[in-house]
Amino acid sequence: AFVGSVRGVQETDYIDLNKCGPMFLDALFKIKDEIDPTLSFRRSCREGICGSCAMNVDGRHTLSCITPIPKTNNEKSFIAPLTFLNVLKDLIAVSYTHLTLPTNAEVQ
Repeated sequence: AFVGSVRGVQETDYIDLNKCGPMFLDALFKIKDEIDPTLSFRRSCREGICGSCAMNVDGRHTLSCITPIPKTNNEKSFIAPLTFLNVLKDLIAVSYTHLTLPTNAEVQ
């Protein structure tokens, strides 16, 4: 199960890890493709170089593309935006403090 703080509330999604790639980013793609097509997150290189998929995974700031899902993950994993940035939408966080961020109602 993956628990995420998405849209300001915690959401729980269950996925079959046997039908998912080995990284947390793979799980996010599976959730977006099969469960919640509105889920928003950033990704680019999928090789741990660009940093666009940075988020908080199980309490650690990390890159979701190079963070493996534990093979014995029978518990829930918690995924959230980086805690020190402003959340734009879902798992997308921005460091621009001089911008006026839209409210959830304005982001679609």
